[in-house]
Amino acid sequence: MSDIDTLLDGTLDDLADVPEFKPFPVGTHKCSIKWEIKEVNKNKTPIMHIKAIETVELSEPESETNQPVKNGDTTNVMYSFKKKDGEPNELGQGQFKEIMKSLAAHYGAKSNRELMDESTGAEVLITTKVRTNSQDKNDIKRYTDVVAMQVI
Repeated sequence: MSDIDTLLDGTLDDLADVPEFKPFPVGTHKCSIKWEIKEVNKNKTPIMHIKAIETVELSEPESETNQPVKNGDTTNVMYSFKKKDGEPNELGQGQFKEIMKSLAAHYGAKSNRELMDESTGAEVLITTKVRTNSQDKNDIKRYTDVVAMQVI
C-alpha cells in the first residue's frame, strides 16, 4: 500500500498538522543552515533557511509564549538587497554582510556566493532577536532576526 493510501485509509490523527510559522525565541540556538536565492518583490533575494537542533540559552525567561526551539523547528531570514521601489536596501545588505563576515572567519575570504555554497549544511550557533512588522494593529507579524552567528 502506498503512503497516500495509508493516509487516506487512516483517520485525522494520522495526518500531519499544519506547520506553525513563528520566529525563534530571543536567545542562542544550535542550528543548521542552507541558502536559497529566490525572487521576492521582483528582486533576487538571498534567504538563509535555519533548522533548529536545540536552544542553548533563552535571553528572556521561559514562559508560555517563550519556549525553547524543538529539534527540527525551522525559520528563515531574508536579506533584501533592494527595496520595493528598486533603491538599495542598506539595512538588508548590512545584515547580510555581518553573516558573511562570520562565514568568512571560518571558511576564509571568498565570494559571498562561495561562502553561501560552502556553508550550506553547516552547524552554527546563532543569536536571535524577534522583529515585529505591522501594517495595522490587528495584524502584527513577528520575524526572526539573526544578530550573530558562529560556525561550529
